[in-house]
Amino acid sequence: MGRIVVFRPGALGDTLLTVDALVALRHRFPDAGLELVGHGEGGRLLQAARLVDEATDFDAPGVTGLFRDPPSVPPQWEKAELVVLWMQEAGGLFQAFRGAGARMVIAAMPEPEDGHVADYLVSSLASAGVEPLAETATLQLPGVKVGDVAAAAALVHPGSGSVRKNWPTDRFAALCRRLAAGGIAFELLEGPADREPVNRLVAALGSSVKVSRPSNTLDLAEMLVSTRLLIGNDSGVSHLAARLGVPTVAIFGASDPNRWAPRGPRVEVAGSSESWPSAEAVWAACQRAIQAPDRYPHTRALAERWSRHGYLNRGS
Repeated sequence: MGRIVVFRPGALGDTLLTVDALVALRHRFPDAGLELVGHGEGGRLLQAARLVDEATDFDAPGVTGLFRDPPSVPPQWEKAELVVLWMQEAGGLFQAFRGAGARMVIAAMPEPEDGHVADYLVSSLASAGVEPLAETATLQLPGVKVGDVAAAAALVHPGSGSVRKNWPTDRFAALCRRLAAGGIAFELLEGPADREPVNRLVAALGSSVKVSRPSNTLDLAEMLVSTRLLIGNDSGVSHLAARLGVPTVAIFGASDPNRWAPRGPRVEVAGSSESWPSAEAVWAACQRAIQAPDRYPHTRALAERWSRHGYLNRGS
């Protein structure tokens, strides 16, 4: 098996929703070189996890040529064994890759009409002989150190990629006070687009609250694996924490958790597509997440499977 090229544009959360499908591709084609074209930092994270061999930014020059008239397929993607296009209106690209000698091309919408996105992406690969996983996949990041989780603070992430998906500040503040009353120390987590919701929450809680600002996605991952609990909205941060096996509480009120909930071994969802949860409901979800079974057996088992197939040594 030669090269598999997967196109998945979108944000970090969209990238992480492909993890099950990418692992299923690995199981089906263990000897193939796998390239992901999409979110730059998200792709590099999956490359660091040895889930993909190459990560290409969707804005890279070779990609933009695909959208010329007529489309121009770069030489490295000619005669690919499999091309997966999780994109809207991919008919032109489908024909371009077939014309460039691709052995098989799968074009599918990036999300389903109903059902969970992660399950749908796996099912869209059925024509290539890809089968669903027996369990949700987690990410193993070689070289990322796990700190003393039992003594760590919880991380509270009040932002997301869309203001409409942010739980109201007063409820976040009430939850933070409930965490403190329950003996759980916490810190706020701020990403590049989170300054406004973080500032509002700091104002509600007082200036003494600590705010952590990771410099990139790999730094964020290292911070997450050493945290006791991640509480956040429907965001890429919540998806990353879940995939790392971190106890995660994902808060919904504007998007549908039946389609977009993070996947992982210790995930609790609070709220729905029609109603924000109360602070007490989220506090209860936090307790369930913390008390869930150990997160690491899932991660170790996946790492062992990849090691047997040589994924952890490829490219090193």
